[in-house]
Amino acid sequence: MYISNGITADAGWTKQIAWGTDGVNWSTLNKLNLTVVGNRINKNTDSVLVSKATNYLIVIYDGDLEQLRFSLDQIDNQPSWTSTPAGLQQAIDDISTWIAT
Repeated sequence: MYISNGITADAGWTKQIAWGTDGVNWSTLNKLNLTVVGNRINKNTDSVLVSKATNYLIVIYDGDLEQLRFSLDQIDNQPSWTSTPAGLQQAIDDISTWIAT
């Protein structure tokens, strides 16, 4: 998955966040009323069918409505968004900056 400030993907997308699966064909979210929340999910289970790895999730909301949810390990174009506490904070900071500008 690819995600960026809209203006990075297309000069005319000054009020959007862009996301897509290939870095070419984009969908957009209007920045108005967006908020970003990061979550660290620990998978505590004894099942051999479930990964026990910690998952770092980002959720973008428009008011109370969830608009986009992804795991940091799904992102292909933001190298600093690693599946670590620091990577999670970097993703939150970057998206918050995109929303504010």
